[in-house]
Amino acid sequence: MLSNDANDTVGGHITILPVGLEDNELRMLKSLCTISSIAKGSRNRKYALANPGEGSHIYLVDAKKADAYTRWRIANNQENVPALLIADPGYESHGSDKVTHRPLIPSRLLALLDNLQISAAAA
Repeated sequence: MLSNDANDTVGGHITILPVGLEDNELRMLKSLCTISSIAKGSRNRKYALANPGEGSHIYLVDAKKADAYTRWRIANNQENVPALLIADPGYESHGSDKVTHRPLIPSRLLALLDNLQISAAAA
């Protein structure tokens, strides 16, 4: 597993590939990545959005869209990349720390990303 130190990643950033997210969620995620990359002090992880077709450290997958989930599963079979599922209220997470419910709150999403373990193979 990679540590939480952003220096363990290429360019010092952990890349996130959103799959199937809504436009407003993408805008919020882009802002979150920008803020994390310029933050100073105790911020030990910095995030950047990956482009489709590029490798990624983390996938953010819309749990309500079967095609988004399928795209992640296909990529995961090749790369072993963890996913954080973005779900509607009422989605049963069964206690998983890899599910967050809408509406997305930047501070809550950032905390989940910071605690998500990523594998060395994904780097």
